[in-house]
Amino acid sequence: MKPQPAEVEALEKSGNLLRFAAENVKEVKELSEPTVSTIATAWKQYEDQNWDPDISTKFWTAYATICALIRPVTLDSLSTNQKNIQVRKWIWFGPFVEASLGDRSARRYLLFLMILLALSLVFGFLSSTANNVNLEIQKSVEEANPIAADIRGQIDNLWQKFGNDKSLDDAEDDDTRKKVSQLRNRLQELYYFSSVPASPESQAFIPS
Repeated sequence: MKPQPAEVEALEKSGNLLRFAAENVKEVKELSEPTVSTIATAWKQYEDQNWDPDISTKFWTAYATICALIRPVTLDSLSTNQKNIQVRKWIWFGPFVEASLGDRSARRYLLFLMILLALSLVFGFLSSTANNVNLEIQKSVEEANPIAADIRGQIDNLWQKFGNDKSLDDAEDDDTRKKVSQLRNRLQELYYFSSVPASPESQAFIPS
């Protein structure tokens, strides 16, 4: 008689259950000698290919006793702490070392946390920079609005004297030339701020 696949799996993993029970029982008598002996005998019978219904029955009874003894711990929870996988010592590089599923998950969560932390620092810096730029733009607009309004008024006044046929460079009297010079200075100031669109008539008098 050959053992069933479930029996083979239980035989291979019962050693972990026995070890955990031996390391964590409160009293030695809780882990009875007949239970341990039955499992050890089952291992030998399996290796010698002498599996039979009697040893199968005794094995499952002893297996159930061990499971009840260590409950609520299960085989699945034990397997997460068993070092049976190969991982890099330093996440992506370094020699391979043995680790458990729990260790690997912890390393992955740590890496994910570090990535999130780095992203939060980058986005925090970008947000702060964008906020400062926005404040500077608002400040520039507030400072440029009065200058633009003054320039528009000066252009409208000069437009009445020159019309569409003359350039600002054609001013004949000193007062007009002084106003043209002042206008150009104000336009240079406005160059560093945001501008207010001039009227179509006034745009013709803005020096290039």
